[in-house]
Amino acid sequence: MPATPLEVDNLSAGYGPTRVLESVSFSVSAGQRLAVLGRNGMGKTTLLATLAGQTKRYDGRIRIGETDVTGISSALRARTGLGYVPQTRCIFPTLTVEENLFVGLKDRPKSDLQDAYAMFPRLFERKGNLGSATVRWRTADALDRENDPRTSFGPVARRAA
Repeated sequence: MPATPLEVDNLSAGYGPTRVLESVSFSVSAGQRLAVLGRNGMGKTTLLATLAGQTKRYDGRIRIGETDVTGISSALRARTGLGYVPQTRCIFPTLTVEENLFVGLKDRPKSDLQDAYAMFPRLFERKGNLGSATVRWRTADALDRENDPRTSFGPVARRAA
């Protein structure tokens, strides 16, 4: 899928009755990057979780390209091309790198794993390992990219090392 713009307009969100984000607006053009910086507790993770549909949204709009994803589920957002790799690196810790990537293929052929290995050659070297924290980050990133997102986000630390 080609990269797609992301537009957030007047977004307010949080958890239950607690508002964490208030009137956040930004846009990211197709192929561009945006850094979200701040101290602990400032709402960075809440912003990403809200974009993925995992928090309570009080106000505002979220658009991916021409599609308004504001009121749709996380699963439907993923189908529109939204990729999210949370800090928790949602992989199966008891599976090897290759087994985790294989699970992420869904209905695609196993030969598609080569795309992930081409993007992250060190994963190929460690495909039989359970992996260190860095390998788990790379595996989660590769899983996200396997699904060919048009808009993808997550902690920048996952790209370290």
